[in-house]
Amino acid sequence: MDIDVSRDGGQTWEAIASNVVNDTATAGSYSWMVNGPPTTDALIRVVWTGHASTTDQSDVIFTLVDPLQELAAYSASVVAQIAVTR
Repeated sequence: MDIDVSRDGGQTWEAIASNVVNDTATAGSYSWMVNGPPTTDALIRVVWTGHASTTDQSDVIFTLVDPLQELAAYSASVVAQIAVTR
């Protein structure tokens, strides 16, 4: 499978991953650390590698925010992860 993301409601697509192998004949998963600019018009599309006419995409538009960022706490040497939205 090839996995793509659109940040403009499906007008354009960029590759997230290519040739991803499913876990079984009918199911699979892929972990992706969000990169690139945040958007309120995101879609994900999956395309069967080598069979571009066999595709599926998100049923609804969703929001992508900045990926998790690490912050050091000076008083307690603890690192916290937070999602930053703009």
